[in-house]
Amino acid sequence: PLILAEFDRDFVWGIGTAPVHVEDNLDGGWLAFARDGHVKAWEDQPVPEERLRFWTAPETEIDLAVELGLQVFRLGVDWGRLVPYHPAQHGGGGHVQDKGALKRYVQIVRQVRRRGLRVMLTLFHHSLPVWVGEAGGWTNEAVVREFGSFVRDVAAGLGESVDYWLTMNEPMAFALFTYIEGTWPQAFPQSNYLEVVLKALQGDERSVKAAVDNLAGAHNLAYSHIHQVHTLRGWRAPQVGMAARAQILEGKDPWDGPAVMLSREFMDFTITDKIQDRLDFLGLNYYGKEIISGQTIAQPTDVGYSEAGRAIDTEGLYSVLQMFHERYVNKPGATWKRFMVTENGVADATDVLRPAFITEHLAAIAAAVSKGIDVFGYIHWTISDNWEWADGYCPKFGLYSVDRTSPSLTRTARPSATVYADISKSYAVSREQREAAWKVVTAHRGQLRPFCRSEDGKEGLDEPRYNRWFSDNADWRFHEERLAAPHHTPGGIFLQREAAPESRAAAAAPSLPALALGAA
Repeated sequence: PLILAEFDRDFVWGIGTAPVHVEDNLDGGWLAFARDGHVKAWEDQPVPEERLRFWTAPETEIDLAVELGLQVFRLGVDWGRLVPYHPAQHGGGGHVQDKGALKRYVQIVRQVRRRGLRVMLTLFHHSLPVWVGEAGGWTNEAVVREFGSFVRDVAAGLGESVDYWLTMNEPMAFALFTYIEGTWPQAFPQSNYLEVVLKALQGDERSVKAAVDNLAGAHNLAYSHIHQVHTLRGWRAPQVGMAARAQILEGKDPWDGPAVMLSREFMDFTITDKIQDRLDFLGLNYYGKEIISGQTIAQPTDVGYSEAGRAIDTEGLYSVLQMFHERYVNKPGATWKRFMVTENGVADATDVLRPAFITEHLAAIAAAVSKGIDVFGYIHWTISDNWEWADGYCPKFGLYSVDRTSPSLTRTARPSATVYADISKSYAVSREQREAAWKVVTAHRGQLRPFCRSEDGKEGLDEPRYNRWFSDNADWRFHEERLAAPHHTPGGIFLQREAAPESRAAAAAPSLPALALGAA
């Protein structure tokens, strides 16, 4: 057959962004973190603090999404922009303080809708208000209620224009990088990862345990607030989900098994188990596989990698969809049956990998759908190259490159933009597209390409180093016949206790005004 993968006409195609990555005029923890020298490939970049000027000129990115023929534009609201001050300094309560900023978000969302795009809105995308971080971040139960107040105000201001809500983006990743590894803003002192996770499994690590419970409780409270606001206003029923981190973990050697097992326990189902009765759909962010070797990430030569150091594993996307489907769909207590791939993309400045990355991962999704897994949409990450968390501007995830030396931050379409546009408009991946994309990959084997991770995989780099692509036998195309058992163990028993229901969390949490400013 000429078609590799075909999708129903109600399948939705989209593109994803986040405030820290794209918004200019955005102060907060990440900007201070970067200015203090903790973000790679940032200080030497032209106008790094301006990101993509999405706050002052959102039409540039919106127009590109329209040109691609997409249906969904994923963006976020920044909690710290809307609630910049400790409630004790602003009359108490965590409600939206900057009404002008909320009005600006309303204007941006309306721009998106006027261009014929649906809106997916993320409420917490790895960026805490500075005063929340100073109060202990998500380890402080009082933050749950403050987050709920913020969400309720945003829902009242924007709700009628939002098609899909994401309460949080990868909360377990935030807990990992902030409260264990200590590599993100306002982090706890760096700890031994396996030691902390093992203690948490045994119930002896209170801060991580508290963060996980509070993140779950905050989602549950936000879910209820959004539904309540929609009901009271007489709006259509909202679609409220959460974007979970989904990845494949493997050990390089047999003795890496315990590290892999503990990591799976921590990352796979910990949050989702606690919120399964407060979801209308589940988003899954999938980028690939990490191969663990001791305390580092291994990079075997027979595997294909992004320039950010993550191994490409297209069958892994099928496997994570399968394992989440098997765990939750038709499970008593779970309130949802549908999935959306809310992030999928690859760091690839050369655009050699990206066309094939797109075609092969869409083949994996189509295979999952054919097996009865309800996946109703795909969000590619991202439109234009931008600030990538602690790795700064080195990894290039965009369908469009950005000339940061030009006054207008000129965008230039990469070939993958045309590939994605053609697929989204036809609702299909042809075998001709697949073959052409893979031919580009094989033509570059043995050549040098930029790489934005250190050799041990632990750190980003200010300047990319150059590696050979990979060996001739590295074939990461999706092959359904290679699918075996899902790449996982049962998982999900980490911190196995009920999350505080949203009502109890809000009632029991002490108000932040009662806490000392800057409390640890």
